[in-house]
Amino acid sequence: MNTDFSQPFNPEAYAPSGKADMRFRRYVEKGMPWFYGIVFPVILGFCLYTYEKETLFRIQELNLFLPDSTFYHTLSAYPGGTLQWAACFLTQFFYYPAVGTALLIAVWVCICFVMRSAFR
Repeated sequence: MNTDFSQPFNPEAYAPSGKADMRFRRYVEKGMPWFYGIVFPVILGFCLYTYEKETLFRIQELNLFLPDSTFYHTLSAYPGGTLQWAACFLTQFFYYPAVGTALLIAVWVCICFVMRSAFR
């Protein structure tokens, strides 16, 4: 019984058949970061916008963001306060769920590419 799951069970079936197959694999390998970095967040954002519009608007209603320095200094006194301030700022854009979702997708795409370049 073959219990080595790091190798395929039938290696001959998975062997490349020629140059065309190798070119296709190269295109797939080059395209995967684009898929995970752009297409996947867009699909997730579209699903979020389609199914959770009311929830996004409700989150915006429950959030408080004040555009003054007192609010920032109050939050920055705690660990992670600047991150919470930025989250409060970005959450206010869910008043229009399409705009907030588009901004969220842009943040996700930026995070994907920063992580890709940082861990390269």
